[in-house]
Amino acid sequence: MQILDALQSSINSRDIAIAFWFVVIATWVSFKAEIRSSVWQVLKYLFVKPIFLSLTLLLTYTASLCFFLYQLGFWGFEHLKMTIFWFFGAAIVSLFRLSSVKEDTPYVKNALRDNIKLIAVIEFIITAHTFSIIGELILVPALTVIGMMIAVAEGKAETKQVANLLYAILFTYIAIAGWMSIKDVLDEPNTYLSINTLSEFLLPIVLSISVIPLLAVMLLYMSYETAFTGFRFSTNSNELSKYALWKSLTTFRGSREKLSRWKRQLNFQDISSKADISNSIKNFKLQLYRESNLEPVDLKDGWQPQQARRFLAAMGLKTSHYECHGTDNYSASSRPVEIDNEVLPNSVTFHIYGNRDVVDRLKLRLGVNYKNTEKEAIQKLIEVADSLNKASLNGGLLKKMKNAIRYKKSASMTLEGKLHTVHYEKWPTQSFGEFEIIYEICNQDSRLN
Repeated sequence: MQILDALQSSINSRDIAIAFWFVVIATWVSFKAEIRSSVWQVLKYLFVKPIFLSLTLLLTYTASLCFFLYQLGFWGFEHLKMTIFWFFGAAIVSLFRLSSVKEDTPYVKNALRDNIKLIAVIEFIITAHTFSIIGELILVPALTVIGMMIAVAEGKAETKQVANLLYAILFTYIAIAGWMSIKDVLDEPNTYLSINTLSEFLLPIVLSISVIPLLAVMLLYMSYETAFTGFRFSTNSNELSKYALWKSLTTFRGSREKLSRWKRQLNFQDISSKADISNSIKNFKLQLYRESNLEPVDLKDGWQPQQARRFLAAMGLKTSHYECHGTDNYSASSRPVEIDNEVLPNSVTFHIYGNRDVVDRLKLRLGVNYKNTEKEAIQKLIEVADSLNKASLNGGLLKKMKNAIRYKKSASMTLEGKLHTVHYEKWPTQSFGEFEIIYEICNQDSRLN
């Protein structure tokens, strides 16, 4: 009864409007067979064992947190509505984001940053000035549609003006609601400037910080579960995969990045015994040591791998880790840098190749999918190639190479022991693109791929 009284006393016109539109949408969906089927598939997905257990664990952990805060006098049933909004608006969102967390990303730092954004939205929904029921019935769907349109429009050059207009409308509403909220505080300071109001404001922050350790442990568990599956594939033995899991737990001590890197390298190794696994980890630790204790490389031989990885970092083209992909064949690639906002954008990627100690080949690849934007794409490749020459050879892009790129011609020349090549290739079908241009710098005696 106390729970119902607390919920009833905290409900306002915005909550009623949200509930109303939820019922309207749910009713509409129930009459659409194709949408109803999709919703049913999503609901069934929530009851898949790993998902269901994760949600149950998160709910149990949240309930335990609330009980602990209740014992401290910081949580009460009057905070139930805020807790529900936080659970569905921040906690569950953070849980489902775990699968997209990159291995080389510091989770706690980024989780705090992302949760601040979610908390700001939740705080605004709960604490901002509420209008009449008619006003909220209009504002709730209007603001939802505006938010969805902004998500689609932002970041695209062709819809930049639309995004700016939508942001202007949204900020106007925020400014008006913010001013009305300040006015409410000034008119009734005893109501708003209270311990209860302060605790309600701080509650989502406390809950978000407190749930991060659980999410971090769940992320680590997911990483090792995935690794175990990979170990079974690499070793073809349940006993060896368990040993590999144990060795990785005791060696990497929770480092998802090191675990993932070693697991990838294991795919290229012949593992048939526990000794092979131990030697593989030993070699990997030596690799980590070499990465942090750089050995100088003479330019006539090539480039220092860890330095080569960062030649184009300022342009967003830092490569992945330099790793073995076969017998003494090492390589690394950057993620594509998109040049435009098309569906299949033109892009540039950076690759390095060599052996364990030396990079002997640097490669840029430009993929052009749209002829009407090829001029900008080619200019981008020229700029990147010029930066690569300055970083690797202390000189700008050679004029012959620049002209070859600009006019889409294949060409090559040797200067001071380095072979510079431009290779132009028009794709046989325009269904998936127009052409590619590859620019390389390598040692004169390097094997060209």
